Amino acid sequence: MHEYIRDVLSAKIGGLSPENRKIAEALVKKLHSFTHAPLNKKDGLRMLPFIESWELVSTVAAVVKEHKLGFNDETNGFVHPNTDRSIPYYDSVGYYYCIDLLVLYVINKKENYEKIISVLESEIAKENEHSKIKKERGGRCFDVMSRVFGFYKKDTDMLDNLTAKLEKY
Repeated sequence: MHEYIRDVLSAKIGGLSPENRKIAEALVKKLHSFTHAPLNKKDGLRMLPFIESWELVSTVAAVVKEHKLGFNDETNGFVHPNTDRSIPYYDSVGYYYCIDLLVLYVINKKENYEKIISVLESEIAKENEHSKIKKERGGRCFDVMSRVFGFYKKDTDMLDNLTAKLEKY
């Protein structure tokens, strides 16, 4: 069974400072309210209030790194009946909003943003592998990570190197 990013993040909130715990609770509530991954820059900017604290951002980064991009198949221990095996089976909404949060942190050059670039690089590798498998299974790739990076293309060239690492499927 897959886990929701918001639930994993919620479980880690207790380790944060009281001030950041309050902000993290607001983030969890916000993630719970979303019904789709970010579609445009306006959607992505919903994460802006959550980039002010390194403690919170590093916690989000840790949750993202642990999150598995799975499919509806035996590798997840769950196969949904009557569902195509190329369909992603993970919290894509929470995942891509958290990716957006990390991107916003980087382009605003917050404390330790280089560490977040490293996290994004590893997530790109994970995304590339996931997209390759999806394509091999006949599924459609929506390139959500590329779309998220594209929201901020006009604002900065900081994401150009990361965007170039995303493979197109």
